[in-house]
Amino acid sequence: MFIEALLLGAIVGLIRKGRVSNLSEMQIRGWVLVVIGALIQFAPILLNKFDLLPEYHVFFPFAALVIMIGVALMNLEKSGLWMILAGGVLNGVAIALNGFKMPVDLAGLKYAGLDAVAETIVDGSVINYVDANTVDNFSSFLGKIVAVPSLYPFAKVLSVGDILMMVGIVLFISGQMTNNYFRRHGQQLRYSYKSKY
Repeated sequence: MFIEALLLGAIVGLIRKGRVSNLSEMQIRGWVLVVIGALIQFAPILLNKFDLLPEYHVFFPFAALVIMIGVALMNLEKSGLWMILAGGVLNGVAIALNGFKMPVDLAGLKYAGLDAVAETIVDGSVINYVDANTVDNFSSFLGKIVAVPSLYPFAKVLSVGDILMMVGIVLFISGQMTNNYFRRHGQQLRYSYKSKY
């Protein structure tokens, strides 16, 4: 999901005559938290191999999401961060209201060609998702219910929050590439000096 958004953002930035080199100069407050959040997100994969803290694995993705929301709050002046924040909050609400599990449409998973994933959710092998049809509150509409067809190489099922975050990432990347600040900042000042002697 995020890889496609990053690539699309770069393409939009190039179309808008932005510079890829700007991305190496941008400053994000709390970038260390982004790294920590990514590590927390994937920690259950490693912990599961050693059967460590299995009862806490369900909390890791939510904790990573909270960290991401915090970083977005710290950088709201940048393009797209408001949408990333809104998407993160909507996903967070959906997860928090369902025992730290994201509602997902099983029919949508099958439409996307992800039958195996649907089966693991039904048999309980995947602990971070719950069948959206079993959710009895409004959060079922915030879950992953928008299916991308299996014809797409990276077929998936997205939530409203996911879509908002993807749009936000595209706006952020393209905005940073076309940010004139970096261009002015990188230019050397030139003075015209004439000696009196």
